[in-house]
This record gives sequence, structure tokens and C-alpha cells, in this order.
Amino acid sequence: MKSLLICGYKDYELAIFKSSDPRITVIKKDIKKHLLKFIDEGLEWLIFSGNKGFEFWAYEVANELKGDYNLQLAVIFNFKTHGENWNEEGKMIISEYLKADFVQYAYDKYENPGQFKEYNRFLLNHTDGCFYFYDQEHETNFKYLLKMVQEKEDYESFGIDFEELEEFSRELNDDYSS
Repeated sequence: MKSLLICGYKDYELAIFKSSDPRITVIKKDIKKHLLKFIDEGLEWLIFSGNKGFEFWAYEVANELKGDYNLQLAVIFNFKTHGENWNEEGKMIISEYLKADFVQYAYDKYENPGQFKEYNRFLLNHTDGCFYFYDQEHETNFKYLLKMVQEKEDYESFGIDFEELEEFSRELNDDYSS
């Protein structure tokens, strides 16, 4: 697997409203564990759509790993207007994404709802797999992309959910307390 799409919960969907939230540390450590495994297996490209939350935390971890590994980052925004209504912290996130090795926009502007499906199809057709954070018991609009991921033939998907994060958090706590 050479290219991996990264996606999942947005920060507000997890009720995380500050970058100092301690849950982000646990999530980022779990992301790093998975990314290192993918890199060891030959991963070269990580593809992002430019969202806040899980995607951006994975982007930050991947940026840290770039110093030690031959890893490339691509951001393919859905629209050129992506993030223009975000607050100052959100605009900082966009500016970080714009530093990726490859940045592109799928569309100039929103014209119809079919663009989202075509955009998702494009992302899946240009990656070998998907790494995501999602729990089907806590649905969001991500369920539509996940359905496409699961239906795509010869496409690998690797998901983490709340249960895995809780287990990982317990392991971290055990490591610190021993």
C-alpha cells in the first residue's frame, strides 16, 4: 500500500473545542502507532481532505514523522472556499495544510450535492486504502464515505473506534503508573 486516505471525526463531533484537550494526546499517540506500522509496510503518501479533528491530528503526527521517514503529504480540498468561514484557529489549520507536499482543490465552488459523492469517489480512486477514526454507534456524515470505502473492491481500510482508544488509553496509563 503506497497511498492512504486519512479521515474521521471532526473535532466538534468529539466535543473537543480546544487544542489543549488531553484526549488529543491519546489520539495522536494512537495515530502514530498506526502510521509507523503503515510506513514499515511501504506507505509513501498520506492523503487528507483538509478537515479539523482526527484528520488534522494525523497530519500533525505525519509532519513530525517526515523528518525520519520518506513520507509525502497531500491535501485535496473539496472546494477552494474550504475553511473560509472557520475561526482563527481553523484558519491556522488551513495554513498548515497549505504547507503539504501537494495541495489541490477538486472544485472552485459548491454547485450541487453530487459534487460530494464525486469528490469522495475521486479520493478513493486515487488511494490504496483508508485509515479512519469512526464508530458506527456515533454516526455522522462520514457514514457515506465509509460505505463507499467498504464497498470498494481491492481497497484496504483500517479503522479505530472509541473502544480501541479507551483500551489504548488504559495501556498508556498502565505504562505511566508502573
